[in-house]
Order: sequence, then C-alpha cells, then structure tokens
Amino acid sequence: MKLALNALAACMALSGRDALAGDAPLTAGNVSPNFVTYSDSMTSWWPPSSIAAGMALPGYASSTDYNVINLAFWTRDGPADVALVWSDLLTYVSDDNPWNCSTTQECQLAWKQTYNDAGIKIMVSAFGATDFPTSAGADATETCSDIADFVVENNFDGVDLDWEDNSAMDAGTGEAWLIECVQTIRAALPSDALLTMAPQAPYFTDNGNYKNGAMLTVHEAVGDLINWYNIQFYNQGDSSYDTYDTLFVESNGFFTGSSVSEMVANGVEKDKIVVGKPVTQGDAANTGWMSSADLSAAFLQAKSELGWSAGGMTWQYPHDSSGEFVAELAHALGVAAASSAALSCTAVSDSVDDDWCNANCNHDPPNCPSSLCVCDEDADDDDDSASTDDVADDTAADDNTADRDTVSGMWFYVADGQDEEHSYANRTLPAWMASAQTAGNFLSLAFMKPSDLIDLDDGGVPQVFESYLSAIEQAGDERQVFFSIGGYAYMGDWGWLSSTSQAAAAGAKACEIAQKYGVGIEIDYEGGSDPLAGLESFVGAFRTSCPMGKYALTIDLFGSPGGASWGKDVMSALLPESGSPGEVVDGSMLDWANVMVIDACGTTACASPYWDQWASAGLNMKRATFGLVAGGANGFCSSTGGDAAAQSIDDAVAYVNKHGAYGILSWAVCPDQCADWQSSCDDDAPGFAYLCNALGSC
Repeated sequence: MKLALNALAACMALSGRDALAGDAPLTAGNVSPNFVTYSDSMTSWWPPSSIAAGMALPGYASSTDYNVINLAFWTRDGPADVALVWSDLLTYVSDDNPWNCSTTQECQLAWKQTYNDAGIKIMVSAFGATDFPTSAGADATETCSDIADFVVENNFDGVDLDWEDNSAMDAGTGEAWLIECVQTIRAALPSDALLTMAPQAPYFTDNGNYKNGAMLTVHEAVGDLINWYNIQFYNQGDSSYDTYDTLFVESNGFFTGSSVSEMVANGVEKDKIVVGKPVTQGDAANTGWMSSADLSAAFLQAKSELGWSAGGMTWQYPHDSSGEFVAELAHALGVAAASSAALSCTAVSDSVDDDWCNANCNHDPPNCPSSLCVCDEDADDDDDSASTDDVADDTAADDNTADRDTVSGMWFYVADGQDEEHSYANRTLPAWMASAQTAGNFLSLAFMKPSDLIDLDDGGVPQVFESYLSAIEQAGDERQVFFSIGGYAYMGDWGWLSSTSQAAAAGAKACEIAQKYGVGIEIDYEGGSDPLAGLESFVGAFRTSCPMGKYALTIDLFGSPGGASWGKDVMSALLPESGSPGEVVDGSMLDWANVMVIDACGTTACASPYWDQWASAGLNMKRATFGLVAGGANGFCSSTGGDAAAQSIDDAVAYVNKHGAYGILSWAVCPDQCADWQSSCDDDAPGFAYLCNALGSC
C-alpha cells in the first residue's frame, strides 16, 4: 500500500487501495445499478477451473451480482497481477483446458462470451496505487494510446482508469493530463467500449484543496466521455465516509464537500457516482470500511431519500468470491413489485427501526436485506405455513438420514507414481490417521501414474502405498482405502483413453491391483479432452472381474459442472441414477463420484452453490461426496470446534444430510507437498475427528 499526502492537508492520509484503483461496472448506456469489483490476486493457480473461479468466470465462480469485473493492473511496465494472467491466458490454463482453446486469443474470446452471456463486462484497470504516470513525465497521448491498444488486443469490454497520482493533482498538472488521456482512449476504442475512472472522493471537492479543480475540472471537460466513476470512499484519514450522513449527505473531516450529495451539487450526475468500499477491514489502509449490513442500509436510504441508485464498487473480489457482500447491496437497490398482501416488517439491525422497515420494505418480495428487516405476511397465515414447512422439512431430513451409511476422510498425497514418492524419511503413518476414530472411515492414497497401468507389469503401485496400507490394516478399524490414479500432475498422461483396447487393458490391470491389495480404485482425470469412450472401456474391463458390490470404483468430478465439458456426460453414462454406494445395479457402472474441492472457496457457504449445480444437472446425490480443504488458510484440520472452520464443517454436514449425500472428503494431507495442508496438523489433526463425529462416520 502506498500512502500519499496532500500538500494542503498536512499529515492527512489521502491514499488509494492496495495496488489497485476503484473501478466501476460499465454497461453501455449507464444502466443502473452497477456493481463492480477488482480482481488483483489469485487464490489458486491450478487446475484451470480454479483459475477461472478466481477470476469470477460464470460457471466456475459462485453466482454473483457483480456486473463488471476489473482485472488489475495495466501499468507502463506492462500488465501485472491478474491482468497479466489474462494477457497470457493459455500459458496459465494450459493446452489441455476445459474450453478447448489452443491460443490465448481463443481462450479470451471464450471467456469473454461467458462473461457477457451472464451480463458481466470484463475490463482492465490501469495504473493503480503504484504507477504515477503524470509525475513521471509520461506523455498522456502516447501512454493512453498504449492502454487503448491493450484493451483491443486483449478483447476487453473497456478500461477503468485507476489514476492515483496525488502529487500531480496537488501540483495542478493532473487535470490536463487526464483530460487528454480520456480523449485519446475514447477516440481509439470502439463506440460501445466502456471507459470508467476510479478517483478518490476528495478529488471532487470544491473547497480549495486543488488549485486547478481536480476531478470537477476533468468532469466538466470530458465527463460526457466517461460512463461513470467508481469513487473510492475510503482511506481518506478523518474523512471516514462510514455512516449514511457522512457518505451521502455531508462529509466529515478534512475533505469537506466530498459526499455523494455534495458531488451532485457540484455538477456530477448522480447516476455516475458508484460508491466504492473495501470488502473487509483488512482491505482498507485506514478508514472508510462499513459492514455489508450498514452499507446496504445506507444504499436503501439513499435510494429512498435522494433517488440515488448508481451502484457499488468493492475492493477486492477474492474477499467476496462468495458474492455475499455484494448481494446485500444489490438487494438494497433492487426493484420489487408492490404486493397486495399486508406485510409486517420487523427491524433486526440497530441501523433501522420497525417504522423504517415498514415504510421501506413493505413489498413482496421484501426489498430489504434480511440483515436489516424481516418481513412476513399475516402472522396467523405465516404460523400455519411455517408449521407445515417444518413438518415437511423434518420428514425430508428423516428420509435422507435414516439407516444411511456415510463416509468422511481424506486424500493422503504421498506420491506421483513410482518416480516421486512424497514422504518423510522413515516416517510412519501418524497415529491419528491410522485410526478411523480420529481420521474418518475413508482414505485415498494419491497418486498412481495413469500410463504405468499399461507400461509396468505391476501397474505402477508406489512402494509407499504398500507401507501405509500395512499400517492402516494393523490399526484394525473398518474403513475404505482407495488407490487414486491421476491427479493434476498427470493430467496429460492419459493417452490410453483415446484407445478403447488400451483403456480396457488399463481397466483390467486396475482390477488386478484392487484384488491384490483389497482396495478401491479412484479415477482422478483432470484433463480437458472428452474421456467418455475410453472410460467406458476402462470401467467395463474393470467390472469383468471386479464386480460392483465387492470392489469399489469411483471418479472425481470438478467442483461444478462447468469445470470440464465432459463432466455431465460421464456422470450420465457411468453413474447410476438410483441407489446408494454398495447397492448393485445392472451394467458396468461406477459406485459414486467425488465432487472435488474448489480452491477458490474456503467455506461450505461458498462451495454449496456449485454443489447445487451438480444436483440441478442430475447428479444422484446419494452417490456423491463433496470436498472441503483440509489445511492452509481455509482448512479445518486443527479445529476442535467453536470456530469458523467448525461452522463450515457443520454447514457441510447439514448440506449432505439434507440431500442424502454419501459424505465429505478433504483435500489433502500432504506433508511438505501442497498448500492445502499445514505442518501443525502432522501429528494431531482434531478437525477430522470433529468431522467424522458430526457426520457419524467414525
């Protein structure tokens, strides 16, 4: 974070956000409300579906109300951060990707179509809080021509200028530079391209802080060329903008005259003022953060009293990948039809009272965030319907949980084939993992190399698998142990899938391994090419000597159906539409599917909408497990209850029980090998005991 000091403000901080500027959603014609967010960092770099989720691509990321995604940043030294990923997209998603694109241009166009089909504009943000072109003496026409060229060459819907050169604005040189820049970009871009700016709120004051007028001068000259402003109402010292009054009516602190109403009084159209805020307190360098409940209440009041509804901007997307923060803002500014029913609204927040709720939320559906007001129809009718719903829910829960077997456990990432075995020297299996009472009743040893099934007489079982299997058997607990084939390291090693005869030979060899070691076999194919024909041959050969009900055979599916184009076809062809694991059906079929972890989601609240997509696609939930992250920043392995990780486990258990699903598995226990683990859990991981007790799978 770079902090800039205004020369007239002595030591009052006037700064931008961490390496980013506030850009707003641009839609042709300034359609309001607009909800904009910035993507400046990635939560996961593999597989391609996780990259897509981290960049908010529909079908991979959680459903969201954001309609503009700004990839940060273009700089004079070239694209950086997530803008760099987009500019070289094929390198990051690889040739074997779910979109079947073979060049960066093809990938960009495929993604752009997906964004646009969902009503989302994909833009690049320029400069940010680390690139100060005006003070550096950069020519405005040349610099901004380069920006326009980058936008066109990389298939963006437009550009957001996150210009935060405070020294230039103080000196009175920023205005002319920005005017020339805006004129240059607008002349160079297609007529339907979007152009927004992300100025700091004090740039719109008329209190004499800026000798040449700052953004008021820019707006007067070229405001008609700018779709709207994503204004940073934060990081401005004692001008905190953290209440309805200071944000919308009259600003406090040093930067007087910079609230929304005061900007409108200074000549800025209110439909161009998109209010920018940090998602978390950690996203702000000093002041300006508001909770989603308080901010949505302010939005709702501004809509009611001021007629403002331009929208909101957030920094930053990784901290609202679930879409929960922006959902409250969108709800506050949504349009709802008036109801003929009499609704009774009650305040559930100190920000409002019952009278306010009944005056502003008496619509069906209620046009208020549930964190502010709860509205119901006539109490008697509501009580009757609620009791009926409760009975229905209880009955459904009983049907789904009674006499049902479940599994919980983990992938133990200890090898990539026989070539690379990942284990500590002389390490024995941790006592907690050997026991089903502390680890759960499922364990998958990962990974075997797919081509070894064809190339090696023994099928390529890593020696370490045998060692760990022996220790597990000695513990004496009843549990399911699997050998996993593939994984991301071998996403391109499945050549035999293109030959039905070779696929059959691989399936027969996998059956021999299952029989020799008394284990199940798991298929972890993470490639982009359609594997269905080869998998059908593999499964058919496996089932010839390893019948269903005696030898388990499973497959891993991406976290959502959009993770790979082949996922739904494989599900439909090879996973039974009825029954549960252990129940035998006719034909050569898999026992169940494991829906993999979504790295971009750290909680069940984030992941479950993707799981719902599988249910909607027709997945037999009784033959499905769902994945949580074991360790790292979002993991649960060290939890003993009473924390956010335990809440996520509880939510997952509730989800699985509601849908009658088979269980919850976690990626991954992997000492020294992956980010989804933490060394503090090597010798004790109480979170797994918490999980198996909550699910009843110990």
